[in-house]
Amino acid sequence: MQTSGSKRVKKPWAEHSSLVQMRYRRKGTLQRMLRSYFDDCRCKGVYLLIHEDNRECHAYSPGKT
Repeated sequence: MQTSGSKRVKKPWAEHSSLVQMRYRRKGTLQRMLRSYFDDCRCKGVYLLIHEDNRECHAYSPGKT
């Protein structure tokens, strides 16, 4: 006997696609904003590391410790 709770409910493709696009749109906005800031400050050789969930962002320069 199978219970209804054992079935995994998938989101409709359109909804899933919309959520993914929204996440990457936010990520793209954050990346553009940070790149603009670093370009304005003339920080050459500084790299941005943006985590997938957009909760953390790190700037680092590989040549300096």
